[in-house]
Amino acid sequence: MITFTWTLPPSVPPPATLPPGHPPVAVLQQASYGTDISSYPDYDPLGTLVSGNVALAQRVARRLTNPRGAWFWAPNECTDLRAYLNDIITPDRQSSIKSDVERETLHEEQVQSVSVEVTISDFSMAGQSITISAIGSTRDGSFNFVMSVSQVTLAILQAG
Repeated sequence: MITFTWTLPPSVPPPATLPPGHPPVAVLQQASYGTDISSYPDYDPLGTLVSGNVALAQRVARRLTNPRGAWFWAPNECTDLRAYLNDIITPDRQSSIKSDVERETLHEEQVQSVSVEVTISDFSMAGQSITISAIGSTRDGSFNFVMSVSQVTLAILQAG
């Protein structure tokens, strides 16, 4: 399962949008990341449009759940985190996963910086899971997301 929580700092609307004499008001500014067809976990057959933080969250999720070379227009991009499940995870391998997630997240032009922490669960009857915790920034402010990948499920629980 994947959980994305995107948080942007408040901004003040331009004075022209406030009535004369009205004190400044903090509002949450919608990020301007373009509009796309909803595509996570798969393309929406109805062509539902998403934009802002949801669109960015879906693009990052697609990068982390497609095998490298899956996109003909970007053959050196993507990393399917499910490929790491039930593998022997050494400290070097864990560091490699961290680097892969940071690299793929930074391929999104809106993302200016990101710092990732990777946690690998022990083997159990339910299998193994990989939890990615990321803190980053875009031109519109900071974001946080947590992504948990297991063999059983892989879904965005919350975005936007």
